Amino acid sequence: MVAKASNPIQGFNEEHVKVEIDDNGKLRTSGERPPGPGQGDRWICFKTEHSIPNDCDLRRIRTLFDDGVLYVTLPKPINAQQTRIPEAKVRKFQPSTKWTSDRTTDTLVVRLPGFNKEELKVQIDNYGRLRTSGERPPGPGQGDRWIRFKTEHIIPDDCDLKGIRARFEDGVL
Repeated sequence: MVAKASNPIQGFNEEHVKVEIDDNGKLRTSGERPPGPGQGDRWICFKTEHSIPNDCDLRRIRTLFDDGVLYVTLPKPINAQQTRIPEAKVRKFQPSTKWTSDRTTDTLVVRLPGFNKEELKVQIDNYGRLRTSGERPPGPGQGDRWIRFKTEHIIPDDCDLKGIRARFEDGVL
């Protein structure tokens, strides 16, 4: 089952809007855009915060911006198992990260041993930050605590944002 929420955001386009889930399970939407013709010189901004239903599968939340409307799809889990992991059952993990550069590219290397591609999320926000996050169940001999990480990196100013690509192979993003 899928729950959908929409909100008309007049004059905004996809590049102006940011959607995030904070550490407390709140869905936050925000945006800012330059003024349009006849709107003076003040930027137009908005922020909203919504509680996410307890039975929402956080790993499958999707957004779509279409014709000035932001759609946020909050899928419910396929099985009855609770998908939100209690904080007491989570171990924070800080992955090893390193920037490499050559004449044509800057590359962020993130080492994520034990993770699968489906457990990862890579996002670029409107402020030039590259965010990576993930969550996975414990491996053998790791107890019952899930492993979770989140990183944030400033994208170099000379980077072509539309040319950014992600690849995950052998535990390296």
